[in-house]
Amino acid sequence: MKTGVATILATLSTAAATNYGTCYLKYSAEGSERKTGVTSCILNRESGNCSYVADHDIQNSAGGKVMDTQGAESCCAECKKDVLCKAAVMVKNPNAGTTCSSNIADTTDPSPNHQECEGFKSCGYNCGVSYTYPTDFKYKNSHKWYTCKKSDLRIVVSNGIPSHNVTVYNPNDPCVTNWQFEVPLTPKYTSIITETQPVGAIAVQLDGVPMFGAQEDPFDGDSNNAIQPPNTATVKDGGHWFGHTSPQKIWHYHAPFVGHPQYPTEDELVGYAFDGFPIYGAVEDTSVLDGCNGRVVNGQYQYHVRKITQVNATIDGKIVKKYCNGMSPAVNWNYILGCYHGDISRVKVSDARYTTIPEDCVEDTPPTIKHMSHIGGRVILSRTQNRK
Repeated sequence: MKTGVATILATLSTAAATNYGTCYLKYSAEGSERKTGVTSCILNRESGNCSYVADHDIQNSAGGKVMDTQGAESCCAECKKDVLCKAAVMVKNPNAGTTCSSNIADTTDPSPNHQECEGFKSCGYNCGVSYTYPTDFKYKNSHKWYTCKKSDLRIVVSNGIPSHNVTVYNPNDPCVTNWQFEVPLTPKYTSIITETQPVGAIAVQLDGVPMFGAQEDPFDGDSNNAIQPPNTATVKDGGHWFGHTSPQKIWHYHAPFVGHPQYPTEDELVGYAFDGFPIYGAVEDTSVLDGCNGRVVNGQYQYHVRKITQVNATIDGKIVKKYCNGMSPAVNWNYILGCYHGDISRVKVSDARYTTIPEDCVEDTPPTIKHMSHIGGRVILSRTQNRK
């Protein structure tokens, strides 16, 4: 076992990935899927708690999918005892960001198509180049919404291109990304909360563009606030209402404007969290919200974004509020979400080019903020708008 653990330590140190045999410490390198292995053995960096999963996405060396729960139990038992393994989990993962708890959502963003990029240019973080939608866009926003009653799914398929004007400050040219988001049509509230991913997609906006976690790349501890970057931050354009592009060339939103020039109001639907619950604009009195940014309205649970001033993690260029609230899954940088209060076991994020849509799904008119309302876990069109 110690040989395998030493391999893990070396692998994390060099940011590479390899086959760990029967003990697999979950780790994804930039631009990659999960690597070969039999089981996932996950050690929380801060708490030392160990958990295991038999992950159907993990493949063996022959490319076949495997399930080995017993092997994972043994892996964790040995890993908790081994000092090298405990040391390994303290090595900073340069592509995963800072996490707080042992209960974290886990999805993988699809890779963008680098052959279909906008060709946008920038002049640096202190001066942006503006582009008008749709005139200046080579590729236009495309998104479809599906309701799947039998499968109990809401599916969004999009090309990830924003549907509004943008100003580009960083050198990353946005490319078409073939997103397929699958979330519960009738979400289930749970008493156990789940930490959102600090980096990568955590929700989907109505135009099919993903909302990302509050951390930014490069991941330099509490200096990586994407929305309120401190003076020491490298990337400083994540707080704009129109979003920005990741180093992987994926357009996304970090800020609670989520693609709106002004803050959306508390009765405006802006998107859906990965647990299936809807996300609305900011409330004026945040005392009505729980740690996940949720509250019950007319008997239904829903989230609300928080204004930047309602979070205030950075003041005068200095971080005054750390990302983690101890080891709670509810994070302090809760601009869009603080955590998930719903069951996320059925969420799926994939590349739409290689993913089928269930036969019971029916394409719906894409929702718009002004003409949609949320009732009982479903989105229904208002009487002022016709349905297909």
